[in-house]
Amino acid sequence: MDTLAIDRRDFLKTGLQAAAGIALLTSPIETSRAAEEQQVYRGALPILQGATNASSSQFVILCEKNINLHYQILSSDGKSMAYEMLRREARKHSDWAIEKIKVDELSPNLRYELKVFNADTGKMIDHRYFSSLNLSKPDLKFVTASCMNDVYREARVKMWDQLAKTKPEIVFLIGDTCYADNSNEGGEAGYWKRYCETRMRISWFRQEQLIPTIAVWDDHDFGDNNATKDFKDRWITEFLFDLFWAHDKISGFQKTFGEGKLLELSTQRFIFMDCRSYRWDKDPSRGLHWGRDQQDWLIGTLTKSAKPAWLMNGSQFFGGYLGKDAFESSHSQNFQDFLRKLSRAEAPVIFGSGDVHFSEVMQIEKSLLGYDTFEFTSSSIHSHTFPLHQFRAKNQRRVESTSAKNFCFFNSQSDGKAISLAMQSLNSNLNQKFNFSTVVRR
Repeated sequence: MDTLAIDRRDFLKTGLQAAAGIALLTSPIETSRAAEEQQVYRGALPILQGATNASSSQFVILCEKNINLHYQILSSDGKSMAYEMLRREARKHSDWAIEKIKVDELSPNLRYELKVFNADTGKMIDHRYFSSLNLSKPDLKFVTASCMNDVYREARVKMWDQLAKTKPEIVFLIGDTCYADNSNEGGEAGYWKRYCETRMRISWFRQEQLIPTIAVWDDHDFGDNNATKDFKDRWITEFLFDLFWAHDKISGFQKTFGEGKLLELSTQRFIFMDCRSYRWDKDPSRGLHWGRDQQDWLIGTLTKSAKPAWLMNGSQFFGGYLGKDAFESSHSQNFQDFLRKLSRAEAPVIFGSGDVHFSEVMQIEKSLLGYDTFEFTSSSIHSHTFPLHQFRAKNQRRVESTSAKNFCFFNSQSDGKAISLAMQSLNSNLNQKFNFSTVVRR
């Protein structure tokens, strides 16, 4: 039996409370005193709402292996919705299993309730609310976050509780969603355990209102600090990352290279790059950050359409001033080649990144791409940091920054030619660390 932050008695206890309609204040994750005073709902099961459009959504449920589950989806107008069981995955070495389901025929004008039952007893274990996501509108309210180290017991609860209060339409996790390398066991069993532990401990997966969440990985999800494509266990962690997230079979979402993804809205798009599966670091001057095929696909995609794009990457793009693990410094020749090709692409680009355990806005000089643009680094939501962390190296491009645990909330609007955005960096008390507004156009 694997030892996690939740045991079988807690699991059954919270399931019975859910069946009785009681707020789950004794759930397996820790709850702060303030959360208890506010009677915060705590789901008995870690549940993720993944890729979602106006009519379809996917869900990932982590559950006890020996309990058979049944789901019921009800719309706010009283209709019972069918669901498709996409997958169930369990392990002999673990008490936990993953189930993935898909719901179709949704409407963006309705709210839905997802109920989870013990199929053998008929008792309700958990319930959540969710909505679909209209991808045809010109604006999107989203959050970016990275570096979700689950050893920070208070922050892994409080930060996500606060994020939920901002009510984004979708959340983008830009790397290090699971510190899979925080284990002495290694191998498939060790990585499985770490993915289960992380999913169980973080309060985002126990919120009463589910929000679509899309993730791309970086080195810690990948399995080792600063690891590259020759990492021996990459096939294990790639399988687990795909299993624990829900990024496929939804129109508007495309899985590209490795863990890369493309989300298409009517007037803007979000491109998530896999900076680990094809990364080659043996010669920093000639190394490749994304691999040749993935980079060529990206340039081709940006050249075919003038639709503005957000380009997301686990490690920083213009973080060369730190001297490590950024595209600019780790693969300097490749970076210059990429910028030359990007400058000829029709679509204007905004950069988003994580990794460095502080958040900052960088203004990218017009001479590089032919237009003014920015890189928004969002890090960390709960990992190691310290006051003034960002100032350990001078950055002439920096406009705003904070070293506090934080996430970034964006309101992005586009007419198909330019992006107008307003963003805030928010800490564990929803205090604004900084804000920034701009328009990016070609």
